[in-house]
Amino acid sequence: MLWFIVVFGCGSRPETGPDACAAQSPEVCAEMAGCAPINGTAAVADGAGGLCVPADAQVVVACQPEGVTCPPVEVYGVDPAAPDVCVQIPAGCMPDGWSPCADVDVLSTCAG
Repeated sequence: MLWFIVVFGCGSRPETGPDACAAQSPEVCAEMAGCAPINGTAAVADGAGGLCVPADAQVVVACQPEGVTCPPVEVYGVDPAAPDVCVQIPAGCMPDGWSPCADVDVLSTCAG
């Protein structure tokens, strides 16, 4: 019985090390010591053929090590898992593995 506990009792634990935060899901990030969430808002169609960002629709989109200094600019990124969704990231840090949105310089807040 002791062998079972030693071998199987630990279960899976989150990664550790410098890339551990980036590898975590947004749900795990908030609970992991040393990690900080990257918040973002998915752009939606504005009804005029463009995109806009809904007010108050920000969610955690990725994770990064706590204490990372981000540039004071908004960035627009695409998660490789959702390549058709452009996400506004107001803190300026593009999540690891993401790429810039095509043909997007600035998105306005959606009306109404």
